[in-house]
Amino acid sequence: SGFGRIKYDSTNKIYSFTGDKPNIQGTINIPAYAYRRDVDSLRNYFNSLIINVSGYYVYFEDEAVKAILVTNFGDGTGITEEQVATRTTLGTVFINNTTITKFNELQQFTSLTSINFYKCSSLTSLALPTGINSIENETFSGCTSLKYITLTKPTLISLANTNAFTE
Repeated sequence: SGFGRIKYDSTNKIYSFTGDKPNIQGTINIPAYAYRRDVDSLRNYFNSLIINVSGYYVYFEDEAVKAILVTNFGDGTGITEEQVATRTTLGTVFINNTTITKFNELQQFTSLTSINFYKCSSLTSLALPTGINSIENETFSGCTSLKYITLTKPTLISLANTNAFTE
């Protein structure tokens, strides 16, 4: 009956498998970075196959966020989980940006101590990382579309002043 096919759905950005599942055993060593969810999909499908990679890139739902971060802090292809976890600042790369809409992966930047999304007028949602304990003046000022800020754990956040969320 033959083996199945692996298909990539670019709209939903997922892999799917059809047909008979081959029993592949062994180890594949990939001396490069990959996206964790892609490797996990292959591991789940070929459960007897061991897949080793050098490390993982962070998947960003918003392509504009990804482009900014890869350009400023990544390696040209992606930004690794290690780079994200140890990054202490994002500087001013998002200030006045009108294209980003969501940044829920921000929660993975666990070493950040400050953020600035001043005048990111299309930003609708983000998830704050655990290292953020204060929101400074004008951090979200001009973020006229912002509806949701998710806290990844119960956190006491102080507002430096009342202008953090002004239009």
